[in-house]
Amino acid sequence: MVRRNSWMLTLSQLIRTDTFVVAGTSFDEIDVEYYLEQRSQKTIRGDVPPSILIEPFPDRLTESLCMNHEFCLFKGTVHQFFAELEELDSRISKPWVDNENDGLAGLGLADAARLRFSASFDVVPDEPAPIPNPARFLLGSELNWSMLGANTDIPRDVFSEVRKQILDTLTNPNIHLFLLIDEAGSGKTAFLKRLAFDLSRGTDVVFWYSGFGFELEVSEIANMLNSVGGRLIVFFDNFADNLNSVALILKNITKGDVLFVCAERDYRLTYIENSFTGHNYHQVKDVLNLTTKEARALRAVHEEHGLSTIKSTPDHAYLLQVVGKTISEATCRIKNNFKTLDKIVQDLATECDRDEIFAYLLVSLARYCYSTGVRRHVLSTISFPDAIEHLLSDSSSLPLKYSDHDASFVVPRQAIIGDRMLEIKKKHSGKELLRAFCELAAGVAPRVNPETIKRKTPEAQILGRLMDYDNNVKRFIDDHAEEYYTALKPLCDWNARYWEQMSLLKLERFFASPDDRLLLDESIQHARSAISAQVHPFSLTTLAKVLFQAMEKSPANRDEYFGEVWDSISEANRRESRWSNRGATVFVVCFGGVLSYLTMGGQLSGEQYEFLRDMVSESHSLKIRDKWLFSLRKRLADEL
Repeated sequence: MVRRNSWMLTLSQLIRTDTFVVAGTSFDEIDVEYYLEQRSQKTIRGDVPPSILIEPFPDRLTESLCMNHEFCLFKGTVHQFFAELEELDSRISKPWVDNENDGLAGLGLADAARLRFSASFDVVPDEPAPIPNPARFLLGSELNWSMLGANTDIPRDVFSEVRKQILDTLTNPNIHLFLLIDEAGSGKTAFLKRLAFDLSRGTDVVFWYSGFGFELEVSEIANMLNSVGGRLIVFFDNFADNLNSVALILKNITKGDVLFVCAERDYRLTYIENSFTGHNYHQVKDVLNLTTKEARALRAVHEEHGLSTIKSTPDHAYLLQVVGKTISEATCRIKNNFKTLDKIVQDLATECDRDEIFAYLLVSLARYCYSTGVRRHVLSTISFPDAIEHLLSDSSSLPLKYSDHDASFVVPRQAIIGDRMLEIKKKHSGKELLRAFCELAAGVAPRVNPETIKRKTPEAQILGRLMDYDNNVKRFIDDHAEEYYTALKPLCDWNARYWEQMSLLKLERFFASPDDRLLLDESIQHARSAISAQVHPFSLTTLAKVLFQAMEKSPANRDEYFGEVWDSISEANRRESRWSNRGATVFVVCFGGVLSYLTMGGQLSGEQYEFLRDMVSESHSLKIRDKWLFSLRKRLADEL
């Protein structure tokens, strides 16, 4: 244990040098244990301050562990720790330095509010120091403002048109959202950053969302944005992950000249259309696939920096295969002898052992579910943690990297390779993909509870998407779905979403085998189990959906089933009507089921008729963009 005088010397050094401080926990916590396992004589140096444990009531074991791990023990509370730091240097007591460059200067806000706002939103610099580093960007590093200032990205032909549409939308006080939808790997993030960078050099205030959530209440954020003078543009990448937060902010926006410009992968569009309702928005879709001019510029910049392996490939042959494709695919082929993407993935896989391939597949699946990836400490719990270490090194053929958004998250260095590997495994190795689903779910499930679901933590979002039958399980491992959900049961049977997805699985199996009534009965039972776990609009709507199928299957029990369905639909609609953001599902299930009931000769009561008319009116006012809803609503209007 380090004595008090030595400790004071350490405090002085701490002001100048980074060190590791542990507080509010003990050395036997799993995350701290993992950190300590990584410490060695190579990481502990005599020319930097030791790491510190803050413990108000240390015992002999604590002192022994501090000595073994070369930690300096501070006997006291966290408050006392910082109080002693402030005694050494008064500047520490007021760390906020107003550089008037956070976009909020002059609004009379408290320093703490501005600091918390800046934790989630960066003001886009209009003139960053240009640091040319195209090779780093071309090798997979995220485009930063300095790289943009040095023009390291290639020009996109559609840029001027999209920029014009953004400015035109900004003048419309009834639209506050501009949505850019395109394929994975099309270059959405770089394009969005180029737009933000360009627009920041005008008179508009431009923010870039950079966090995993908000340090302030959404009403406070909205009030700050409403107070900013002049036109305001806020950029959000990976919009689906932040959809509910944006919706809550927009609900409190009163400023006319504010616009949220958001981008998302095309396979998340259905979710957005069904979930982001009640707001008008302008959408631009599928405009970023390579043109001839862009394809030539992409090849030229790789050749200029010695990163191209296709110098002998004729121009016409090159253009024939990359024009109309994504920029990520073209880049990958330029650097890999112009082999097809499937061939590149297969060749890279042959250079790795089975453990490394599986670990890479698991991380690719996590990034598919949640764009920022998976936390590093979650990966320490999988079967092959050593494989993760190798994949994070420069010597790996299938390299991983720490996320540019948060260094505690891991993603594939080339997302397109990860996405293609998922597709290849789906076709040829479903069992291995099943195992990746199971291990990733087992890694995140212990970190998920009702509170984390409410807060939409990364682990809760990953687990929710791993359980999603229609969008993920059915797409990748449908042949093994029953086996997968059986493996999930010990981890997730407390979760209503688990039983909802089980119900949808059994319903899908019933559609494939309509004579097997047992499948429908199982679906009903699972839906009821979901309601037992949590009475929620989603679980109520799922039960209504399967009961409508049971009604059609048993005409003799038509009115009995419809009565139970009506209670579920009414309650689901009542609960969901309090939400700031509503989807199409409850309306689609209700309208479709009522049409079936009427076709079977059923009669609505006067109260049911009025309730249904109110739901039809409400579905119009929400501006839901769902073609199936439009069709059902029109048919229902004809019937009524």
